[in-house]
Amino acid sequence: EVVSTQRTGKPLKCNLPELPEEDARNLGWDQKVLYRLAVAATTGCVPPRLKTTVIGPLCHARWITFQSRILRLFMSAVSSQILPKLRKLASYIVNVYFPLHMNIKYKSSVIYGPVNLFKEISLIKEHVSSKRDRDLLLD
Repeated sequence: EVVSTQRTGKPLKCNLPELPEEDARNLGWDQKVLYRLAVAATTGCVPPRLKTTVIGPLCHARWITFQSRILRLFMSAVSSQILPKLRKLASYIVNVYFPLHMNIKYKSSVIYGPVNLFKEISLIKEHVSSKRDRDLLLD
């Protein structure tokens, strides 16, 4: 059965790594939602079920739900005034935050600390275009 989708407009440019099915099953609920939203933002297609998926409550310690809310807002934004800013945030999420989050999840031992830090700096330098924004993130 073909699942109908809704276009989100221009998809975000990203080399989002595809998670193996076993790894995707082992994600927590918030992580699964964020992954599905990231895939939707980069493909430009939102499955109808994802549009009604409940995102957990927002609180300071739940950055994943915050990222999910930003991606959902980006995919549903109709105001041309906020779209460029949302695109910048959504692009950061799918190109830097989420790949780094997954990298740390699967390489969480202290011995990977320098590797994860290097990965973060590399992702920021690769995907954050303006020098001012890079300086803010790397300072």
